[in-house]
Amino acid sequence: MRYRYYLDGGLVTEPEGSDGLTTQIKRDDVANGIIVTQDAPITFIEDGYDYLWDLLNNNSFCSSAALKILASEDEGANYVDYFTGNIFISDVRFDEQTKRAKAKVQDNSFDAKINNNKNVKALIHVGRSKTDVTIDPAPYVTVTLFDVATGTDIAVTAGSGNEAQGRMYRIYDVLRFFIDYMADGQIGFESSIFDTGGEFEGLCISSGYMVKGYDGTTPENTFYDLFPKISYAEVIANLKPLNLYFQIENPDTSPVLRLERKSYFENSAVLTVDIASADKIETYIATELLYSSVKFGSGGLTYDLAYNFPERINMVGFNEEQFHTVGTCNIDNTLDLSIEWTISSNAIQEAIDRAGLSSMEDDAIVMINCTPVISGSTYAATKTNWLTGGSSPLFYNEALNNYNTSLRYLGAIPNSIALFLGDATNEFLAVSTLDSNYNSSSATREPVLFEDDFTPPYFDDNNNYDASQSEYTAPSTGVYTFNINLDMYTNHAAILFGSAYSFVTFYPKINIYDTGFGGTLLRTINLYSGTTGYGFNFSSESPKVFNITTSGTFNMDATEVAVLSIYVLGQFGGYKVRQGSTFGVSSAVTGGGSFQTYNPDDYPVLRHEIEAPISFTQFQAIKANPKGALGFAMSGGTGRRGFISSFKHNNHSAKMILYSSKNLNR
Repeated sequence: MRYRYYLDGGLVTEPEGSDGLTTQIKRDDVANGIIVTQDAPITFIEDGYDYLWDLLNNNSFCSSAALKILASEDEGANYVDYFTGNIFISDVRFDEQTKRAKAKVQDNSFDAKINNNKNVKALIHVGRSKTDVTIDPAPYVTVTLFDVATGTDIAVTAGSGNEAQGRMYRIYDVLRFFIDYMADGQIGFESSIFDTGGEFEGLCISSGYMVKGYDGTTPENTFYDLFPKISYAEVIANLKPLNLYFQIENPDTSPVLRLERKSYFENSAVLTVDIASADKIETYIATELLYSSVKFGSGGLTYDLAYNFPERINMVGFNEEQFHTVGTCNIDNTLDLSIEWTISSNAIQEAIDRAGLSSMEDDAIVMINCTPVISGSTYAATKTNWLTGGSSPLFYNEALNNYNTSLRYLGAIPNSIALFLGDATNEFLAVSTLDSNYNSSSATREPVLFEDDFTPPYFDDNNNYDASQSEYTAPSTGVYTFNINLDMYTNHAAILFGSAYSFVTFYPKINIYDTGFGGTLLRTINLYSGTTGYGFNFSSESPKVFNITTSGTFNMDATEVAVLSIYVLGQFGGYKVRQGSTFGVSSAVTGGGSFQTYNPDDYPVLRHEIEAPISFTQFQAIKANPKGALGFAMSGGTGRRGFISSFKHNNHSAKMILYSSKNLNR
């Protein structure tokens, strides 16, 4: 191999030790990216030494020189780009006796521009880079929020004094700003997941103050003034629920940082490069990836039962919680997927409802997933009810909850995750075995009796229902769906007629007690819509048989007790709940059991250290597409596939670490 070295565009004498020049492609799981670096220091001599020495003496201590290396495989007939980077004078050691300058080289994109500046905080609405270069600020978009209880949009109109409540920054625009801010506009940014039409085009952030609603006279200024300084590293850290990775594309010509789902950078198609005759292969397990637990959750939570989302329910919300992985690897290692920003539906609801009384800090960062109304300028906060599927209440940020975070880490967690709170079968079904006569003059009957919860098809596997008291005790905090099917009967003689007929209305309810019927009544859940119960006209000429079938879904805390109650309004003397009537829980989202099932054979925990001859042409093909799978085999052995963890190329040989799973090569 022959090389040419350029410092700030000028050709210099080839440094000492060019034969040891090593370019590395590495998948950095700390930074979550694929990076091209120069692995070994370079010692400049003669005019190269003089140039760097002059930079030291005649420029600032922060000065740098652009390094470009060209390479030739044909004795210098043709040269192609090999590596582009930067030499910072602060990283150079000068030997003044021998006139040699030993320089550490940083790549021209990630290390020099991004990694070195990722923790610098900036005001994203200010159009100036770190070095005072003019760049585009992050523009705000208008977002329509909504009332959780009803799903009704919250109007934000000019002159209302709360204009800033609907102003937010798209994550795409925030990331684009930071790439420009750190790199002076010299690195491009692309992300199909956040750009127009992407899955998270409408993922936005704002400050707590803005979500709570601005009440001043200059919302524009206040919006800018009160949005806090943040850093690129902070943004990336709080996007962990999406399982993102990046790659610096075109690093030697026009570098672009591409940010996508990690799976985007794992193309299972085998590259044209095939390492069919490796000199050495060592295979082992990456034990640092054998997590014993996984941590989820976010900041800014509220557990106030006045708010609609039952935050203490495991897995389906935003609660800070930790799950163990199902397996026998006895390694104390936790995968932390928790974030600091506020994404909780309850916290957003509280901020909107209580404004200045909200517990949310003014400078808190709130992230809300939104749906484009007019793409690029106007968005509406996405509203869904993933607990019961009902039309209300409707919640914020389903896509960011712990459950969906776990889905995006399929293949990134070694085993299934679970939190065993007991058996997950907390449903029951009980039946009335006798007609129950309610002839009292009292308008309320409680409890309604259902005596059999053990004769199939009736059941109570976890013994949560006390048939002797007709009470259901919640085994853990969760969302429960209660169902009633009441066959009712009344005789005309039992009706106190005021005319030819009497209209009687039945109101079924679930009363929630602290310790059971007779204890403290905590709240009442209506099993009917609005104020309308189940009304019936009773003829004076014949008995009346009728049915009430309904259900209700609501939150219960652990140990709370549910009792069925019926209130009757109208002229009546009595009625029956007939044999065969039923009472039960058809769904209990409590978090017990196994939450997410992963196949450990899909987990890319295998590592293959390989030494093999690799031509410069082959290396260039790998460098151009480092996300593709490489084929490899010992001489005469079975071919396998693996993705690049690290790839070091020197002249005509390579040392690499590829990763794979068991199923990748089956």
